[in-house]
Amino acid sequence: MTRASLIFSKMTRRVWEDTWLHSAYVKGHLPTATNEGFKSPIHMITGEQVSLTHTLPFGCPLYVAKDKEKMSDTKFDSKAIATAYVGRRGTVNLKIENE
Repeated sequence: MTRASLIFSKMTRRVWEDTWLHSAYVKGHLPTATNEGFKSPIHMITGEQVSLTHTLPFGCPLYVAKDKEKMSDTKFDSKAIATAYVGRRGTVNLKIENE
């Protein structure tokens, strides 16, 4: 799953660790036939139904708004930075390639 995500997203090997962490997060939330009732591992541990609707596809294009104080000309400068989603960081559902 990690290699497929990295190849499909056309990202460099530099983000291998982030790819692996994202794949492990997704795999932990997917139901498996080995668990009773086709439940996910997280569901088996917590007893709560889980969802992946809050997770973005690995490597998808992402635009992050620039801070207005850091822009020299707010009227004509671009207002966002183009980057890519490379997974979660803590409780925040966002980690971008440039960080």
